[in-house]
Amino acid sequence: MKLSRYEGETNQVARLARIHHSLASHLYLSKDYYGFEVFAMAMEAYSILEADQVLQLDSSSDLGALRSEATKVFGQLKLIVSPSWFSKRNTKGVFAAIFTVLDKNIGAPTSPLSTAVEK
Repeated sequence: MKLSRYEGETNQVARLARIHHSLASHLYLSKDYYGFEVFAMAMEAYSILEADQVLQLDSSSDLGALRSEATKVFGQLKLIVSPSWFSKRNTKGVFAAIFTVLDKNIGAPTSPLSTAVEK
């Protein structure tokens, strides 16, 4: 995938937020990863939660824009994922973050998102 490692980021939580957002973007925008929308949604959820952690400690952080974008995409991905997926609540594991974000009513869907772009 050739993701950035964000090695210059001194705050480790901010670094994770950037990595999770970048991973999610690659998962839902690449034509090579059809069907990974739920995993991309989980990565955006982690990005949102990690950005919130950083912003609580440092409101001057530049993660506000990343959080806004992750929130928007999370809501758009929610429109793509089958509603039946949300019927079984995951309280542990990688998908638990999705339900944490949903419980906080973050990322209300606005419009559908195209799941792939032509290269």
